[in-house]
Amino acid sequence: MRFVSVTLSSWWLFYQNVKHSLLQTKLEKRVAHIQKSIDYNGLFLDQSIPFLTVLSQQQTNDLFNHKLLQFGDGAWRNRRQYF
Repeated sequence: MRFVSVTLSSWWLFYQNVKHSLLQTKLEKRVAHIQKSIDYNGLFLDQSIPFLTVLSQQQTNDLFNHKLLQFGDGAWRNRRQYF
């Protein structure tokens, strides 16, 4: 009976260690995947800054304001006569 108890305890500890190892590996893979997504999105935003700066400057341009109109929802749309 004592042998069975020791064997079950050993198997239980082995199971817990394997489970912990597998979960840790999955967690590390998930963290790496999320970090890659963050890096990609950061790069995308960094590359967008020059275009957003140009767009911001165009919004202050009289020609831009003459042809476009900002609606109540905040969107810029063509004036009807230029559409």
